[in-house]
Amino acid sequence: MQNKEFYFWFTEYQQQAQILNERRLIVLVGDNVWASNLIESIDLNGCKGEQQKPKNWLVYGDNHTIASTVSKQRFRDKLGSESHFVVFQDRSLSIDALAVLSGTLVAGGIFFLLVDNIDQMTESLFYQRFIKQLKTFKQHIVIEQNQPNLPSIPVTNAKIAQKKTRTQLPYNCLTQEQVTAVDAVIKVVKGKRNQPLVLTADRGRGKSSALAIACGQLLNTATKDNKLRIAVTAVDRSSLAIFFRQLVTSVTSGQLQHNKFCTESGLVEFIPIDQLLKEKHAVNLVLVDEASAIPIYLLEALLDNYSRLVFSSTIHGYEGALDEVLR
Repeated sequence: MQNKEFYFWFTEYQQQAQILNERRLIVLVGDNVWASNLIESIDLNGCKGEQQKPKNWLVYGDNHTIASTVSKQRFRDKLGSESHFVVFQDRSLSIDALAVLSGTLVAGGIFFLLVDNIDQMTESLFYQRFIKQLKTFKQHIVIEQNQPNLPSIPVTNAKIAQKKTRTQLPYNCLTQEQVTAVDAVIKVVKGKRNQPLVLTADRGRGKSSALAIACGQLLNTATKDNKLRIAVTAVDRSSLAIFFRQLVTSVTSGQLQHNKFCTESGLVEFIPIDQLLKEKHAVNLVLVDEASAIPIYLLEALLDNYSRLVFSSTIHGYEGALDEVLR
């Protein structure tokens, strides 16, 4: 197939994914040069890491024709970040890396899984089951190098495909679940002490944004005479990119200064968990984003030192630490 042919096919395929707010998977089965040429026909500069905006690419693994942008030792650093495209080729098939990087996709994003060893597909029981399950979802596609034509794009019901005008939800949330989460976080500050909130959901459901929206609401209702101080912690500052970006959107009068977001009525500050525990900070609320990525003993220590806490974490992939603390 010609790269130009793939480009036009892919444009329609991705547009449909964006309309339906779907994250989609394309498995490319063939040699590296063939697969790389197809991907580069979409966005040559972006997939080579030369243009991060407006489309963000993550490249992971063994494909030497497209330089990797994600270290095999540091893929977990991408937790909490967003990507529009992921290119993944790993002969050892790290399921942890696959799960983490697929979790960065925004709605309408595309995950490319590259398989250059055909024997791996036929001999691996995992791949056999994976492809079998994949074929039950018509929106996901397997493309083989030797097939003469590109797969047909599934016809979507026109009524479903139309971009629906969103019902205006409180706090400008995107879903009713986010509204519920925001209300629950606000209640932690205004309700009884020593009743921590645990907020869990699958990846990509807007947990970090919900935390930020709640902070915005609390700052908007605070006063100069009774300033609000909120601490947010996580594995590292970089994993809070979505949180702070949403906070800037929610409170236009505030100013972001790397680790702090300040307004006339208070501030939200990133404080590493070890510093939160080294000395007790005078804060109205402590937020823990992706709590399950933090060691159990540190989470337990937070419970002992702070009376108003919110733990937020992804359900699947690394939820064990938080479950253990709450038993």
